[in-house]
Amino acid sequence: MAPQTAAPIIRRPTADDALALAREQFLAGERVEMGALAGQLGINRTTLYRWVGEREQLMGTLFSALIDEWLQAVRDEADYEGVEGFLDMLRRVLELGSEFEPLTEFTRREPALALRILSDRSGAVAANADATIARLLAEVAPEVDPPESVIRAISVVSRTLVWANIATDQEPDVEGVIEVSRTVLESSPRRAPG
Repeated sequence: MAPQTAAPIIRRPTADDALALAREQFLAGERVEMGALAGQLGINRTTLYRWVGEREQLMGTLFSALIDEWLQAVRDEADYEGVEGFLDMLRRVLELGSEFEPLTEFTRREPALALRILSDRSGAVAANADATIARLLAEVAPEVDPPESVIRAISVVSRTLVWANIATDQEPDVEGVIEVSRTVLESSPRRAPG
């Protein structure tokens, strides 16, 4: 009687697998195509769309995750305090992003899609950027009590002066973002001490 061999364990792909594969392709500089992604995962496109949404939504999810990674890298470098600390952190995150080749290449290759993803006020990138700015200001510069419009202005200016410039083959204007952000934060209300 022949020895029995264990059957290989076959695991069904998940939404996390789809995100991981899309991220791998994106970071390799490849175009992320929904049909090809579904085929590589061995699932149909309907399942993939149910898991990650349309291509635009998938790319927005990937971009948001990158922003979180850049922020964590910056936070690990130093302690930040006050408005100037927040602005320094913002500058560093924007510099990391504007130098991140997979994203800059994507933005140059597909400028209309990149700008839609980055400027969609109800999209993942804007929501994540707005929430992150609000959270960081509360943590790093609790003396400032900016209204939602100031947070949104910093977010929009950040995405516009960096990514719109990259999409149109201009240099990203990180210092312009910092100047505008400083101005709107200086005009924001202050919290009462204590």
